[in-house]
Amino acid sequence: MKLLNSDIKQFQALYIKHFDQVLSDDEARAELALLVRQMEIVYQPITVAQFETYIAKYVNEDVNYDNART
Repeated sequence: MKLLNSDIKQFQALYIKHFDQVLSDDEARAELALLVRQMEIVYQPITVAQFETYIAKYVNEDVNYDNART
């Protein structure tokens, strides 16, 4: 992913707001690149099969738990 200058400026503004520290353009570019890479690793869409497994395991379990309490 290509980081635009406008992305860097927006990241710098957010960084100042949240951490009260000023980053140079190079520092901001490096930090933003790390953040984007982390998000790429962490946020991955699930497959239909994974979703169906989740529903079968957890949603049905919650329904059974609700019925057991009444």
